[in-house]
Amino acid sequence: MFTSAGGVPASAIAAWDGLEWAALGDGVGTGNPALEPVVQVLLVHADRLVVAGVFTSAGGIAVTNGLALWDGAAWAAVLPPNPAIGFANALASDGMLLYVGAELAAEPLRWVIHTWDGAQWAPLGGSAGSVFTNDERATLSLTALAIYGPTLVAGGNFWAVNDVPAANLAAWNGTTWSEFGSGTFGGGVAQNGLVVACNVGALGAGCATCAAGFYGPPCSPCPVGSYAAASATKRKACTPCPVGHTTVAVGSASATACVCAPGFTARFLADSTVDGCICT
Repeated sequence: MFTSAGGVPASAIAAWDGLEWAALGDGVGTGNPALEPVVQVLLVHADRLVVAGVFTSAGGIAVTNGLALWDGAAWAAVLPPNPAIGFANALASDGMLLYVGAELAAEPLRWVIHTWDGAQWAPLGGSAGSVFTNDERATLSLTALAIYGPTLVAGGNFWAVNDVPAANLAAWNGTTWSEFGSGTFGGGVAQNGLVVACNVGALGAGCATCAAGFYGPPCSPCPVGSYAAASATKRKACTPCPVGHTTVAVGSASATACVCAPGFTARFLADSTVDGCICT
């Protein structure tokens, strides 16, 4: 909730390029001078920035559900509108679906998750959806979503999802809800964001892409004597070095890491270029 960034006029959202701040077009608004717009969540989905919060326009374009898309040059609405939910409060993306946590429009203080595939909306969990509950409805909230491998993790102030006990953290495996780990107790509430980091060597949505020098998933470093020159999904093995060659360490990311193995020496051509390794 701000009107400038680094002295540059910006309505609730701004971009930093490493040197200075800039506005994203006209930013977001409410159409009501007495009500300031609020941006609560930013997420990259399908090569566009998804912005969620309490606002009804973006770049002068009418938007619904407090959701807007920025492609680097212009704003767009998330279409079609979703009349079942109010303002979006939490976002996650698996690269295909956008997950949106929000209150039910017809019944505030009942929080749900709906998905958007770029063309249509659907409640997560089938027609019955996923309903978060709390013994004290006034404190109920769904404030954070994140993709963790094949699992959607939800965080907030709740004690159950579809009557499945979950203390402020819940996990959706594509079929059912369960508590994530042992939840959080003692007044702890998962607020404002969940961050998922891939293991070393893993990249991409769901951490399913192995970086150069790794194979899998789960991504493991290439063993000595092999290498992987480019990132890939479901790489079953690394490329072995030529006969007489090996690497000096695991996780080699280039064929140039293959050097003459013990017992072998470099063989040179007349122009002094190396022509493999020969047994000595």
